[in-house]
Amino acid sequence: MNDEIKHFPENVQKLLTDARIPIEQLKPIYYELTIGEHFPDDSIRLLEVNNSLIEELDKSKKLVIRGAHDDSATLCTSDQIFEIKSAETSNTLLLASPLDSSS
Repeated sequence: MNDEIKHFPENVQKLLTDARIPIEQLKPIYYELTIGEHFPDDSIRLLEVNNSLIEELDKSKKLVIRGAHDDSATLCTSDQIFEIKSAETSNTLLLASPLDSSS
């Protein structure tokens, strides 16, 4: 086992092994993230959108979510309507600002 591998916390080594990720593919920097016990799982939703919606957001255009309690939710722009669909995954998805890896 090389020196870099020895310095990884055991939980990171186990995670890499379980995910079948060769440690050789990793950059020599890593961060361990911990989420507090009281973090509300349902407080954030991740939306996957197409390029036209990204352009709308970049131009600071208005996006509206509409729908009655018993209807499907829709995302509306000034000239398009998109049905919002929910998908669940067993994988954890984390959003983070770019990390400075120069140090």
